[in-house]
Amino acid sequence: YLKGEIQGVKELEPEEKIIASSVDDYGKTQGLNNWYYGYFEVKDGKQSEFKEMNVVETMWGENWASSEKYLKLGGEGGHPGSNTWAVRRWKSGYSGKVLISGVCNRGKEGDGIELIILNDGKEIFRKLAGGSGNQEKIDVLAETEVKEGSLIDICISPFKSLEYDATSYDIMIRTKKE
Repeated sequence: YLKGEIQGVKELEPEEKIIASSVDDYGKTQGLNNWYYGYFEVKDGKQSEFKEMNVVETMWGENWASSEKYLKLGGEGGHPGSNTWAVRRWKSGYSGKVLISGVCNRGKEGDGIELIILNDGKEIFRKLAGGSGNQEKIDVLAETEVKEGSLIDICISPFKSLEYDATSYDIMIRTKKE
């Protein structure tokens, strides 16, 4: 308890503040909470420009999808297409260091997926998840610098085949004090 007169109360800024969450910020409108849902077509190891998906009724319910049969994004993850990465894009309204962290889950069936994170097109994280002999649950951790307008792309890439590539993840972006 306190004794005496209180001169004032000062609220302290937290060391890290969550500025984006792939699960909590999910929506069915492009740009809601600075999130966009789309894909990259990949040919000869190079990805195309980002193409936006539309909300459609799929075999998994109402999700973001394109005309490609298995390609989709939902509230907690997605599924890549054939030579196509499912991409959840966050457009930064913040300038400074950020910490991108969370978990990615993919079952042991099939050959797995690669979870890839890009900052303005530059790879900052890549890890294989799921499939025979691989970890089903991987930790995601990347530190990077962003500026207002930077694009962080969270990509699900098929490893070799598309079988059993449904993937879930919960990824947060936090400010990081220097």
